[in-house]
Amino acid sequence: MWRWTYLALATLALALGPRPALAQTQDPGAILTAAGLTETDVPRGLALDRSHSGLRARPDGGQTYTVAFVPDGSGDPAIMGVVNTVEQYPDGASGMDAVAERFSAGLGGTRTDLPPPAVGEASRAFTTTRQMMGGAVTASTAFIVLRRGNVVASVAVAAMGNTPQTDVALRLAQDVDRRLAAALTPSS
Repeated sequence: MWRWTYLALATLALALGPRPALAQTQDPGAILTAAGLTETDVPRGLALDRSHSGLRARPDGGQTYTVAFVPDGSGDPAIMGVVNTVEQYPDGASGMDAVAERFSAGLGGTRTDLPPPAVGEASRAFTTTRQMMGGAVTASTAFIVLRRGNVVASVAVAAMGNTPQTDVALRLAQDVDRRLAAALTPSS
C-alpha cells in the first residue's frame, strides 16, 4: 500500500520538465548535495532508495539533487516515505512557486494550505489527503518548500491515514535549511 504513494512521490520528484536555466557562480552540485537529507536525518525505519536518489541533469542544463527514503520494516509503519529535492533557479521565488505547484499537482487529493513555517528566507507548506486503492486506504502527505537565495529545497513526508506527519516534515525542513545556509555561506 505505501508503495503507491511512495511511487507517486518519487515519480513526481523525478519528473524533470523544463525549468529556468542555472545562473550562479558556486558549484551547484556541491551546494545541492550538501543540503540534502541523509539516513541519519529521517525517522528510524527508513532507508535510502539509491535507485531514486542522486544528482541528475535537467533538460535545461541545470541540476536537481533528489534523495528518497522508503520503509525498511523496522520503524513506524505509518510513515511510507520521504522525498527531498534541492534545485537552483535564476529566480528563487518563481522556483519555489514552481516546485510547490509541481508537487501539489502530482500528489492530488485534497490540499490544505498551512501557515508558512519559519525556515529559509521564504517558505510554503501544505498537506494533501487522498484515497488510494479504490478508497480502501487513506494516505496523507506533508509538504514544505523553502528558499534561500536562488536555491529551492523541498521535503515531502508520505504517511498512511488522515493525519499528515507535519512535525516530521518541519524537523526535516529545518535540517535541510541549516545545511543550505551553511553551504551558501562563502568560506573565508
